[in-house]
Amino acid sequence: MPRSRGSTSADQEALFEVWRSAVEATHDFLQAEDCAAISEQVRSYVATSHFQVVEEEDFAQISTVSSKRPVAFLGATKNKIDSLFVHADYMGQGIGKALLWQTIVSLFDEFGEVYVDVNEQNEQAHRFYLSQGFKQEICIVLEMPRAAFIAALEDHPEEQEHFQKIGRQHGVVVASTQWPLFEGASQKLLSLINLYARKHITAKGHWSTFNGEQLPEHAAILVLRGEIRMVTPDKGELVFTEGTCFNEQLLFGLPPLDGRLHPQGNCEVQIMTADIFDRVVAECPHERDFIMQRIVNEIARKAEQHMGFGRGDPGGALVLSTVIQVAADDFADQLRRRIDARIYEPGAVITEAGQEGNCMFVLVDGEAENEGDGLCHGKALPLKVGSVFGVPWQVDLVGTYPNRTRALTRCIALALTQEVFHQVLEEFPSHVELYNHMAMQGHQTEVGASELNVQLGKSRAFSNVSKDFLMVVCERADEVYFGPGDDIFRRGEACKLGEALMYILLQGAAIVEGEYGDELGRLNSGDVVGEGGALGIAPIRGATVRAWRDSLVRAVRLHGSSVQRAVTAFPDEYESLQQIFQKRASANKEVERVRQKWLQEQVIPALNTCRIFQGFPEPIIRKIAEHLLQATYTCALVRVDQNLWEEGDRAMSRCAGSSKRGPSEPRWVESKRGRHGSSRWSWPFLLGWMMWMGKTPVV
Repeated sequence: MPRSRGSTSADQEALFEVWRSAVEATHDFLQAEDCAAISEQVRSYVATSHFQVVEEEDFAQISTVSSKRPVAFLGATKNKIDSLFVHADYMGQGIGKALLWQTIVSLFDEFGEVYVDVNEQNEQAHRFYLSQGFKQEICIVLEMPRAAFIAALEDHPEEQEHFQKIGRQHGVVVASTQWPLFEGASQKLLSLINLYARKHITAKGHWSTFNGEQLPEHAAILVLRGEIRMVTPDKGELVFTEGTCFNEQLLFGLPPLDGRLHPQGNCEVQIMTADIFDRVVAECPHERDFIMQRIVNEIARKAEQHMGFGRGDPGGALVLSTVIQVAADDFADQLRRRIDARIYEPGAVITEAGQEGNCMFVLVDGEAENEGDGLCHGKALPLKVGSVFGVPWQVDLVGTYPNRTRALTRCIALALTQEVFHQVLEEFPSHVELYNHMAMQGHQTEVGASELNVQLGKSRAFSNVSKDFLMVVCERADEVYFGPGDDIFRRGEACKLGEALMYILLQGAAIVEGEYGDELGRLNSGDVVGEGGALGIAPIRGATVRAWRDSLVRAVRLHGSSVQRAVTAFPDEYESLQQIFQKRASANKEVERVRQKWLQEQVIPALNTCRIFQGFPEPIIRKIAEHLLQATYTCALVRVDQNLWEEGDRAMSRCAGSSKRGPSEPRWVESKRGRHGSSRWSWPFLLGWMMWMGKTPVV
């Protein structure tokens, strides 16, 4: 008697071949097109169901792992036999009968009775089951048109999951995966999509069905099961897995991706052509705008993924705006969930200088340019992916765009409107005071093009240059923001005329730091910074400038291209500027000379007398000395910052094997020497080591 085993994923092709052979031999009532129509459903059935399988040869061995070819299989759900097929070459040898009775014995013990459905036209199957003791029952079947069934589901959406479960149990292609494009759409629209958009199972490695039917490439495609790869000339290899869709831009009237599709197995897909989409939308016209916006948002989301942002709600690129960076994460998350994307064709004007506007834009795909206020001449300022422009101050009720921004290529931009911003702000009262304070200061320092010229002319560097020179320098100026502690630029950055930027501070404070983090000065509203590099006089940035740790800096950014035009148009004034900066460079060199003298004559000798450094090579002593800062003391307390204390404890742990950690709050240490004049210390390891040795640091 043949013995069976459970099916495995490796049996799928062989089981489909058994079905095809058996149907061709016994189902003469089916037309060729009928077999082709149901073959894809059968492939899905054998791929997702479990069977008892009999292999070829003598049918006498029990095999759990075998390379033998299956020649028969039987599938059952509870006490109902769903399928029994024997390959045509092995019919009449008792295989089907043996499989049937093995199953009957097993199911009868559990349920007490066994059922099977037989097609009325399949006379051979009728005779077989009657011979095995089955009794025929009259079955009346009512046919329901698919459109009527979908209409019923629309009235009772709670039943949808129930019917999907039944379909999966019987191997019917019923996808629970939905198009991400249509999330939030009505049940009617979703039902129409499932009605009109065909589902297919692909052949491995080929964009066709198992029957060789070529599938459309110029269509939006949803992956219901499996993985599809596409090699494109510009984006490299793209991978689409279950639940993802691609080519949705075609539904918006844009060209599809350029590349060949390679299914990585028997993938199940749903295909929606532009004609099908138009048909669906025509039946739900009130949802057209909503659906079109969802498509644009999906296109933007994929552009953000290409920028390095994770998949999720579109709007991850909002963090490129410093105004959003200062907000809490949950506040920014709510903005992202409500943001919309926009598409601009080449040549389209995104913002017009002087026009009332209420949007902040983040460019996530394409190229645009800043054409200034419409009065300047020369080359426009290019805007690349990641650029933030428009009205960056979202608290103002009314604002105007400072520049004309035009799309050079097809551009996709996130658009954060004031309406959305205020909706979220109402849900986060803790942020109202923050942004109102920023807006109040912004009103107090609001300047136009002429005010910028005056502001720039007040600085020491530009106090003697003409208004015409300043007018050209301020062309295409735009506003930028720097969060607390953000670098405006860093020491050592290369500078080149025509490329380097300079800034006019409008709000907040910034600090200027030297090579070792020592504070060289502080900048406030009205100060100009970075002019030496922007003018090409200083080849590198001589110091780091960053926003103060408790301040949001609002600044006007002056672009290198405008500075270069001013220099070319006014060479005499440029020469006078060079002389000013040469004097400043000489003064900086003198400051550095004094510091080196202090290190050589005071710091290094002091370190050499310290017992802990005795015997250290001179280069190491000098390297340690270069990081030390000069400080003063008065009669008070020594404040040890939390970070400094923990660094000291970690140093002690490394030296003494201790696991002691510092306290959770800063410590104040009594000292007759007074209070340290700076909260910074560039050598915490040294402090920790001395504390472990029982010494008091000497400065």
